[in-house]
Amino acid sequence: MKIAVINSYTPFVLTKANILGEVLTKKLSEYGHEVTLVKAPFKYSTPHEIFNHVNAVKGLHFTPFFDVVIALQFPCYHIKHSKKIIWLLDYPGFSQDLLEIKNQPSLDICEFQHIKQQLNRYDNLSLKEAKKYLPDHNPFLINYKNLIIIN
Repeated sequence: MKIAVINSYTPFVLTKANILGEVLTKKLSEYGHEVTLVKAPFKYSTPHEIFNHVNAVKGLHFTPFFDVVIALQFPCYHIKHSKKIIWLLDYPGFSQDLLEIKNQPSLDICEFQHIKQQLNRYDNLSLKEAKKYLPDHNPFLINYKNLIIIN
């Protein structure tokens, strides 16, 4: 099976999701799958830039290339795929960062609210599209062999 593990990535910053992406790619390869780790560059910055990152990921279509896509982090779970698995890590971290951005003096509060509402709508749609959803789990307690089985 051809699998893409997609994760957001900030150079020189090591996160739990980065480690999981590497471990997951290795484990699934050990079970005989062709696995590619895709690192989508992402930086928490202005709400506009965050919104643009989400739209860029939404524009990626991996269906012709991969049988299954496993998304690990915001905004990567917005990718379009008919067999998308979301293993969501560090989501509260994003919300907190966005709230801190809200306190920037140059930010229009109405504009911020509009972007936040649109991101919430996108989140609800993308999370519903997933064929399987795993909340933040210890990666060493997961049965990797059964991870990609989608009913």
